[in-house]
Amino acid sequence: MVLIVRLQIQLWKDLGLVNYQLTSSFNAIALCPNCHCQFDCGLDPGLVFIPTDLAYFLDFEVKDQERRRQAAALGEVLQRQVPSAETYRLHQITQGKVAANAIGGLYQPVVLKTYIMIGSPFDVTQFLQRPRQWHGAPLACLRRGFLILGGGRLGALSREQRLDLQRLRDLYFLSDKEGSVDETRRRAHPQTATAEEEGSEQAERQPKRQDRGLDEHDQGQQPPFWELGPEVTAEDAIRRFGPLIT
Repeated sequence: MVLIVRLQIQLWKDLGLVNYQLTSSFNAIALCPNCHCQFDCGLDPGLVFIPTDLAYFLDFEVKDQERRRQAAALGEVLQRQVPSAETYRLHQITQGKVAANAIGGLYQPVVLKTYIMIGSPFDVTQFLQRPRQWHGAPLACLRRGFLILGGGRLGALSREQRLDLQRLRDLYFLSDKEGSVDETRRRAHPQTATAEEEGSEQAERQPKRQDRGLDEHDQGQQPPFWELGPEVTAEDAIRRFGPLIT
């Protein structure tokens, strides 16, 4: 298990997704022993927490990919940039989500299991899942948040959270083309995207067929349709339509 975690951490570093100190106490989370046990369970966590404003991270990554793409076109290789605890906090302050003296941005705990007050008539899940401020690195909590997508407890997420988290994961770990907005939409609606692509291809081919017909007509070849006019003789009409009548 320790080896797997180390390999994953190295992968995240190689992708430019670790912009914080792994052993820093600044990323610590104050939890009760029960919640701490559920949070530390890497194979089947019972508690994770994710940023409330996933759209900010999506927009940040899309813009950063475009920045790196433009630099690559000029022969320059830029390192990936991801939001830090401070940039997320400042964004939330600008949006009016937290006060100017907030310790960090808002994060929502997601309870995946019923492990507190089992058998009690009171449901404390709603209380536990209230958004809270946190001062740590957002990518640290996203690493655990992505674990939900690979398990059977993703129903604890809302539909919007699940789709945003999936798209953010794809943007981080797939190639720029595979993780793009158009590609994500194509995977979500394959039939619609395929129909649109076929329609686009037909539209592109249509002028070519017309041009080919005009070229053949200009070269003296018979056009792909029949014409009768005042200059057509009876012999010409018989020659054209005779095989159909017989």
